[in-house]
Amino acid sequence: MSQQNDTYREIRDVLQVSIGFVSACCQRYQEQGIEGLKLNYWGTQVTMSGKSGQ
Repeated sequence: MSQQNDTYREIRDVLQVSIGFVSACCQRYQEQGIEGLKLNYWGTQVTMSGKSGQ
């Protein structure tokens, strides 16, 4: 077993995510640096509809 796989497993256990997620994040970091780790999720815009919106 490689040292990298051991590290991925430790990260997986701490963050409670899949090894695939850890691997993808590491790959993005290697390719894009810290910018690759920033969240691209902006959330959803909530709008009120109807006449009774408060």
